[in-house]
Amino acid sequence: QRQTYVVFVSTDVTHDTAAVIAKWLSNFSSGGAATFVGLRGTQAQVDAAQAAAHITLAQDGGQTHSARVLLYGADDYARVTYLQSTNEAQLIAHDLPLAAHA
Repeated sequence: QRQTYVVFVSTDVTHDTAAVIAKWLSNFSSGGAATFVGLRGTQAQVDAAQAAAHITLAQDGGQTHSARVLLYGADDYARVTYLQSTNEAQLIAHDLPLAAHA
């Protein structure tokens, strides 16, 4: 069985310290089936990561940012992108097994 990781990448390099990210992620990491990971970096690193993922660059110091969720397969390729929706969790639950075997 493969491990599932949920990776959050901060776009607010000034405010989102490691402690702030850890506290925010603690809202989700309560013994579930997935491991939650938070990433942060310099502004140049964050901009490069957004560009590599074809995500619109955050503005206003990271306060105005994309709400997309990307689902990556075990091969490290983004398989699906989700826009913010009311049934996002159901869509991800459906697609996750498919991406795991891609």
